Amino acid sequence: MINGEFIKVWSHYLSRLLSDRFYELILPLIVLGISGSPIITTAVLMVQKAASILFAIPVGTFIERINVVTVAWVANFVYGCLLFFLSYIFARDIGDLWLITIIIFLLGFVGLVIQIAQQAMIPRIVSRERLLSANNLLEAADAIVTFIGPALGGYLFATYGGSTTLIICGTLYLAAMLLLIFTKYNHQPTVKKQQTLVKSVRAFIEESKAGMGHLFINASQKLITLTAIVLSFSTTFIILSVIMHADLTLAFSETQIGLLLSCAGIGNLLGVFLMPRFNQMNWLPFLGLLMAISGVGI
Repeated sequence: MINGEFIKVWSHYLSRLLSDRFYELILPLIVLGISGSPIITTAVLMVQKAASILFAIPVGTFIERINVVTVAWVANFVYGCLLFFLSYIFARDIGDLWLITIIIFLLGFVGLVIQIAQQAMIPRIVSRERLLSANNLLEAADAIVTFIGPALGGYLFATYGGSTTLIICGTLYLAAMLLLIFTKYNHQPTVKKQQTLVKSVRAFIEESKAGMGHLFINASQKLITLTAIVLSFSTTFIILSVIMHADLTLAFSETQIGLLLSCAGIGNLLGVFLMPRFNQMNWLPFLGLLMAISGVGI
């Protein structure tokens, strides 16, 4: 509560996450309703992840050179507009899966920009000593939204339809944009400006290559990279599997599917409360233990 700028960033994160929880629930159901095929639905949704795979390193290198808060609020505005456009498509019953796939890919790219910009701004807004506490507060926002978001999103979808729910998603992103616009941030570029376009492009390429090399620079970093890949895949796989199984096999309503996914928020909240008690542990064995418990649960 002391750091007013962090409160704005935290509130932005909360608003954006709430929109994402709505979106993650209703989009698979809408695409599944259009295509009628779980395989096609999964292929369309995986395009959003492709943006992260293809552009994570170049985007990170680019964002390092400019004001991350400005990048973040502009990206939030673009993301909200794309959600409005997607809402318009569904409202007009335009079932062109190629068009929907393109928009989803763009959402994945812009979402990547927002995520990287936020990760870059947090250490500069809070001190290094408070970084763990700040991260825990962000995880708390994630846990709260994971608990209430899917259930609320399922209710909105069942009551007002997918198009209206997507309009709400876009509005939440615009609210997140406004919070960032009023965030005071002292931009200190870490990369000197190049005198010529050629030098700038060469430096950009070299830094991108160096960034790729950092993913596998030592044993610990290789483990972290592998863990990130596994967790990202598993999370997406499980959410889609639960949604499709509940919809196709169990014939649950949208509200029931939302309540089902909200149960994950209970575990998230528990983790947030317990996390400060383990801040003195060796992180690698602790991470391994948590993954083992998760594996048993899955």
